[in-house]
Amino acid sequence: MMNAKRYLLAIAAATIAFAPASAQREPARVSVTIDTEHPGARIEPAIYGQFAEHLGRGIYEGIWVGEGSAIPNTDGYRNDVLAALRPGLRQCDLSGLFTRRVFELGAHQNTVDPIWEVMPDSVATGQRSVTGDLVFPTVTSDRALERGDVIWCDSGITLNGYDSDFGRTWTVGAEPSTEQRDQFRRWKDVIDAVLAITRPGVTGADLTCAARNAYGPERTPWLSHLYLAHGIGVDSAEAPFIGTDLGPAVDESIVLMPGMVFVLEPIAWADGTGGYRSEEIVVITEDGYMSITDYPYAPYGQL
Repeated sequence: MMNAKRYLLAIAAATIAFAPASAQREPARVSVTIDTEHPGARIEPAIYGQFAEHLGRGIYEGIWVGEGSAIPNTDGYRNDVLAALRPGLRQCDLSGLFTRRVFELGAHQNTVDPIWEVMPDSVATGQRSVTGDLVFPTVTSDRALERGDVIWCDSGITLNGYDSDFGRTWTVGAEPSTEQRDQFRRWKDVIDAVLAITRPGVTGADLTCAARNAYGPERTPWLSHLYLAHGIGVDSAEAPFIGTDLGPAVDESIVLMPGMVFVLEPIAWADGTGGYRSEEIVVITEDGYMSITDYPYAPYGQL
């Protein structure tokens, strides 16, 4: 409070010193009273952030409110948040908003640093890798988003000792084209084919076979340095891993059992579209599976 007092007194002195000469000729009395026993209301500093200032009450009431909310929304997303997600915003701005909000909502830690990867126009024009495949994920930077960018998002938090994993694909400032929506449909075909056989007794090799058959021969429908599916629980990505480069014998040795929790993360890709990637979390039940991911696929498609 003493620093604040000195600051206000300095302002008052400067006001007098730089006043017009005519005003200085008049006697002036300036007094400042600071009651340190009665501070005012605390103003949340983030409200005045470069990005957060445009969200109104979004800081306190969330990005996703659901379609039935009284708060104006589109497919469950707050309209004021959608308006703020605009070209010119930086990846790091999104990370700052996201990280602050998850802790306001009660997260115990940010397990997977938010990823907002702008996908290249083609594999050849993207970053180079030892696999020759797409490079994902890459670190968040101060890169500004541009209209038409395709963003692969990935993140996860920890709550009460258990981890989450989230992935979706979004577009910046524009609706997906017909070709881009086709990527979503191909991704959905893979998910549907895998889930159609998901039940106790099925092996990891069965799942990878179903995914490949649904997608076709042009590429493996998951990233070659990652996997089709992985476990989740006390880590956001834990064993077993299905579809790794360890080979079919390892996938064949993985047998689904009730109580297992998996994240499915196939991709669809065609140069010129930005592709599509999303993650679905399922629990293996006694006679099949239960999906615990209900987040929408906007702007690409519906549940």
